[in-house]
Amino acid sequence: MASRGVKQKDAPSSEQGRVGRPSRSRVEGQPGGRGGLNNEDDEENENENDDKDDSDFTDNSPPDSDSDRGEVKKRGGMGEATASDKLAILTSGFMELDPELQTVAKELPRKLGRQARKSKKWIKGHRDQIKQVQDLFDLIPGADSDIDAVWTRELEEDFQQGLRQDPYLAYLHGCTMPASNLKFLPMWKKVCRLCRQFPTEIISPLNSLEYGATGQVLLADGTSRPDPIWTPLFCELLGQLAVAGP
Repeated sequence: MASRGVKQKDAPSSEQGRVGRPSRSRVEGQPGGRGGLNNEDDEENENENDDKDDSDFTDNSPPDSDSDRGEVKKRGGMGEATASDKLAILTSGFMELDPELQTVAKELPRKLGRQARKSKKWIKGHRDQIKQVQDLFDLIPGADSDIDAVWTRELEEDFQQGLRQDPYLAYLHGCTMPASNLKFLPMWKKVCRLCRQFPTEIISPLNSLEYGATGQVLLADGTSRPDPIWTPLFCELLGQLAVAGP
C-alpha cells in the first residue's frame, strides 16, 4: 500500500539492513587464547579461518539468531532443548573458557535475571497493556492530521481514491497467515505495546525501509511489491528490537 506523500527512492531493503554476525576479535597479549593457542603459527591459522568466515558472509547471508527454531536446526531436528540439555550446553561452554573468563561468566546468569526483572518492572510502569481494539484504533492517525500547506485536502482525496483501487490493498485483503508462523502475532503485540506504533509504520517508506527477506509478490496489474507475510525469523528479530531498542 502506498504511503501518503512519500516517494521511496533507493530505499534499503531489510536484506541490506540486516544485523549480521559481529566481527571476531581476540584479546591482545592473551596467553593461549580461547582455543589454547600457544604459538604464532596457530594464531596465524586462526586469523586465516576468521577472515575466511567473514569473507563468506554477505548481504544475502541469513542473520545469526538465538531463536528456538535456529536451535532446533543446530540440534539436527531433535526438537527444542530440554532443561537438562541447556544445562549441559552451559556447562560445556563454561568449561571451555579460560579461568579468568570463567570468573566473569559465573556472574552472568544472576546479572541476566536482575536485568530481566528491571525490564519487566519498567514495562509494567511505563507501557500499559493494550486491552481493547479501540486502543489500536487510537494509534491510527486521521487524514486531517496530515493536512497542511504541502499535503492539501485535494491531494488527500486523490490519495484515498487511488487507495480504493490499489491492487496491493486488494492482495492484502486476500492474504492469510500460515499456521506455522507463530511469531507474527507476538511481534505485533510487542511492537504495538512498547513502541506505540504498528510494525508496518516502522518497516515502511516513511523510514526508507521495506521488507525484503523473501521475494516480492506479483500483483494483478503485473507490478510487484514486498511480501506482506513476514517470515517467523524476521518477526522474532523485529520483536527483539522492540524489546531491547531505544
